Amino acid sequence: MKKLLIISLFGLLALTIFAGAFYFYVGVGKSISPNGADWSDFGGFYGGVVGPILSFISIILLVYTINQQSEANAHTSAETTKLDMFRYMSGSEQEIESWLKTELASNQGSNEVQLGLIVWGVVKPSYVNQQELGACLERLLKLTRAYCSSIALYEANVDPYFIYKQHYSKATELIGFLKQHAAILGQMAEPSLAMCEHLLNEANNA
Repeated sequence: MKKLLIISLFGLLALTIFAGAFYFYVGVGKSISPNGADWSDFGGFYGGVVGPILSFISIILLVYTINQQSEANAHTSAETTKLDMFRYMSGSEQEIESWLKTELASNQGSNEVQLGLIVWGVVKPSYVNQQELGACLERLLKLTRAYCSSIALYEANVDPYFIYKQHYSKATELIGFLKQHAAILGQMAEPSLAMCEHLLNEANNA
C-alpha cells in the first residue's frame, strides 16, 4: 500500500511539474488566451509529454499489483501446506494414541491391560500374553515409522521448535521402547527403527 501511494504521488508530481514548466516558459507575463487554437496546442503538448509518463506509471502499477497477487497466492499456498503437514503429524499421533488403548489379555486371570500402560512403563511386558504383545508391537512399529516421517516433514517445512519438540520427544520414547523389544518384532524391526532414528536425527540436525 505504501509503494502504491508513492507511485501515485509521483504521478501527480509529474503532472504538476510539466504544467508548471509549460506555464513558466510560455505563459509567464501573458493573459489567458481566448483563442481555441492556443488551448489546442497546450493540450497537444501536455498530452504528448505527460501521456507517456502516465502510461509508464500505469504499467508499474500493473506489475506491482500482479506481484502483490503472486505473493498473496504463494503465502496462501505455504499456509495450506503447513496446515496439511500439521494435520498429517497430528493424525499420526492420534493413530498411535488410539492403538495404545488396545487391550491385551493378562497372564493372570481374566484381566486385560492396555498397550499404553506397557509402553510407558506402568506394566511390565511379561504381564500380558506375549503373542498378542508381539502382534501389537508390529503394528505400533509401522505407526511409529509414519509418525517419525511426519515429524521430519513438519520440522523441515514448518517449525523446528515448540510443537515439533513435543512430538520429537514422544517419538523418541516410542523408538526406545520398541528397540528394547526388537526380539519380539522379528528381523525387519531393526532396519525400521534405524530408519525412524535417521528421520528424527536428520530433522533435528537440519
